[in-house]
Amino acid sequence: PELQGYYLYADYVSGLIWALKYDAAKKEVVENRSIPIDQKLPIISFGEDEDGEVYFTAVDPVGNGIYRFDRATK
Repeated sequence: PELQGYYLYADYVSGLIWALKYDAAKKEVVENRSIPIDQKLPIISFGEDEDGEVYFTAVDPVGNGIYRFDRATK
């Protein structure tokens, strides 16, 4: 739910992921935050299932190339 309304994007080389929020009425970016991940991987795509859960795919040396976002634990 924390990512709803955000555009997700990543850098293939660094393995970093960001969430960008754009206000169409103001025609400006209102937030751009990094998404912490445990392991930096070359991310190649994002997807969403029928329940709205977001996934990303990456080139993974052990064959586990589909990942999902979980809430961070404090």
